[in-house]
Amino acid sequence: ARLGEQRAQLLETKLSALDEDLNAIDDRLERSLRLFKQLVAMVPLTRQGRTRTVQYASAARERLKELYMSEQRLTCYKDVLELDLAIEYELGGHTTFSSHE
Repeated sequence: ARLGEQRAQLLETKLSALDEDLNAIDDRLERSLRLFKQLVAMVPLTRQGRTRTVQYASAARERLKELYMSEQRLTCYKDVLELDLAIEYELGGHTTFSSHE
């Protein structure tokens, strides 16, 4: 029973860390999306300005893709850990499981 409690505690710790990571990624996603929208709305007057704007917008779009994929991967991992923790509590007879939303 003690091993189950330790495992549940470890899962809780990992879930808390995942929540922090997901919050940080959400903030970065918001900032990157805001930058991308601003770049897309820009209308530079010179050819060089247009080229740079397109380059920056492309880099921002790639960053958005990477952040979104990271967020999806961590969300999936979090779902698995939450299910694992729920099973651990069920097997250990605990009733104090609270989902980390």
